Amino acid sequence: MTKQKHGGYERENTTVERGAATELLLVRHAPALTAGCLAGRRDVPADCSDRARFAALCNALGRLDVVVASPALRCRQTAGALWPGRDID
Repeated sequence: MTKQKHGGYERENTTVERGAATELLLVRHAPALTAGCLAGRRDVPADCSDRARFAALCNALGRLDVVVASPALRCRQTAGALWPGRDID
């Protein structure tokens, strides 16, 4: 914990130790099955049929501690195709 003066007042600041940073990876969902129309907020499925592409991306990303996905169907389907058998938060 460190103390900093800023604008005439003192505040405490938590310092993160080197090497303790978290890496955040963002993956966009697979293409939505909408026949070329924008999905917007509609809960539509994703095209997760290209298993080789999913396997290559999963391999490139490496081991992940946690997988978190939006509750949207296309996002959960994409996460499930990338990491089958994993718990998805």
